[in-house]
Amino acid sequence: MPHIAYRYSRSNFYGDPNPRLMHAFKDGSTWVAELVDSMFNAGEYPSIQVDRSGVPHIAYLEIADWQLRY
Repeated sequence: MPHIAYRYSRSNFYGDPNPRLMHAFKDGSTWVAELVDSMFNAGEYPSIQVDRSGVPHIAYLEIADWQLRY
């Protein structure tokens, strides 16, 4: 099952006041999106790994305080 992690912004330019980190996976023929983090400036440079049980693990940078999150 394909999985992706991405930063979603409602606008097409950097500076959206509320970008959010999303996770999406394909369930049959439909993509399902889930909110991972909605903190200010969350989700820079997301990296995803899916374990053998199908559980996604997402690491990303929280640029407001320059912390690596998991």
